[in-house]
Amino acid sequence: MKNFLFILIIACLIVACEEGTNSLDIDNLNPQEFNQLLATGQGLDILVKAAQDKNIDYDELEEKLSTTYTITLLNSFYVFADNNWENSVKLGGGNKIFTMSPNKTAVRKCFIRNSLMNEDKLYRDYPIETTIMDVVINQTFDNEGKIIAKLNDTTYVLEGKIDDSIVRQLAMLTENRDWVLENYCTAL
Repeated sequence: MKNFLFILIIACLIVACEEGTNSLDIDNLNPQEFNQLLATGQGLDILVKAAQDKNIDYDELEEKLSTTYTITLLNSFYVFADNNWENSVKLGGGNKIFTMSPNKTAVRKCFIRNSLMNEDKLYRDYPIETTIMDVVINQTFDNEGKIIAKLNDTTYVLEGKIDDSIVRQLAMLTENRDWVLENYCTAL
């Protein structure tokens, strides 16, 4: 019964957003509601539209990534098809974690390679030409990409092109830079 009620609420939110009333308060969604909304065909678009008035403090984001935080690009790409942003499994490839390198001259891109039973925590450093987020976006998309929305304190939506398709990807901010730099210690 609880799931049915939630589905009904999501349907009402979709109709309300389509009619131009942007009354969704994304800051008060619990994680389950947030994830269930993302699972709907129009959920990501609803969240992005609800976040349109939120300011993104790029300087604060850069400061966080250069000191104590990482940003993880989740293995979930959303491709626009049939008037929906649908999660695409064909564009997968695992989560990637980005942060400032220990010597603060590069952006460290970390990922796990599963070689049989061992999981190697690997990284590659990329020089910073402008900002940390520019490196993250350039390592993710074929052409220019950008941050299009900040959904809550830790979730951003990036948009760009991959294989000639416009895609969106969720990026999560986590306070774990020291742990990542300590554990991802094998350079490619």
